[in-house]
Amino acid sequence: MSPQSERALYQCMRLPHCPRIAIALNLLLVLATLAGCEGCGCTPTDPNAPPPPYNLGLVPTALDIAWPTEPMVDREVVVEDPEELINGYFESNTTLRVTVDLDELIIDADDVVVAPEQGVRIQTLRILRGRERLRFEGGSYGKIILALLT
Repeated sequence: MSPQSERALYQCMRLPHCPRIAIALNLLLVLATLAGCEGCGCTPTDPNAPPPPYNLGLVPTALDIAWPTEPMVDREVVVEDPEELINGYFESNTTLRVTVDLDELIIDADDVVVAPEQGVRIQTLRILRGRERLRFEGGSYGKIILALLT
């Protein structure tokens, strides 16, 4: 290409009166971008995907953060009849193996593991105020109520 042709092409690309070349260059740029993306093996981002987690920085050293303490259990109780727990459960350090559906389970004890068998449903689980170290393993729950007032 002669210097005059290069200069003319350069001038034409800079001026808005030459839309065909601008459209062709934009199309070429889009195709090059798509080919580059396919070539790298990446997948396009899903517009419905949730945003990435926020980077909140380091946790302040003044905060003492630790994993919760596991419940300390030393016995297991198998619940086979809903009438056994009609007034709630009040004994600490226990694993409750629930084998039957319950309308309501009230927990008023510390260090309790509630472990319903597969397919068992507890409609309402009520945890009274001040209870500590509770764990729930499996089952399904209709609602969980944390009693905040006495």
